[in-house]
Amino acid sequence: MTATEPASPNLQHIFEGGLDEWLNALPAYQRRHVQAMLEHGTPEDVAASWLGSLGPSDTAPYGGVKAAGASFYENLLRELQRLFCDPDAYVEERSQLQKASGTGQLMIVGVVCTAIAPHIGAAAAFIGPAVALTLALLSNAGKATACQQLNDMLARRESAQSQE
Repeated sequence: MTATEPASPNLQHIFEGGLDEWLNALPAYQRRHVQAMLEHGTPEDVAASWLGSLGPSDTAPYGGVKAAGASFYENLLRELQRLFCDPDAYVEERSQLQKASGTGQLMIVGVVCTAIAPHIGAAAAFIGPAVALTLALLSNAGKATACQQLNDMLARRESAQSQE
């Protein structure tokens, strides 16, 4: 197995569905906000912006301070890469994903968020929109190229950060 192949061929069929189907996996309040953000940005940019959001001004920040938000999406991509592409990581969680596959995007987003949220230090509900948007991008890339797409997204974001 290479870094560009999913860790389990049984996971390949979770990479199905269009952007609207993945957004329908989100609660209505998140879906409406993300759809408005998509009018001005790509799904990848919106996912990164969502994680960099401070949230409402009268509450504590969603996922940490703003400065940490810049690398938050990269951390999420790394954990997704480990979940889908590293045969030694997330073994139990991949088994849960296999059981959830075929039940729809709502269950898949829930399982993925629950699996990786503790590893990136955020609440599962908070990372849901970024996970749904990223899974939609992976679905567009095609089943066989999901891991390569994650590699490319990480490389592009890390390159952009190193130039800042």
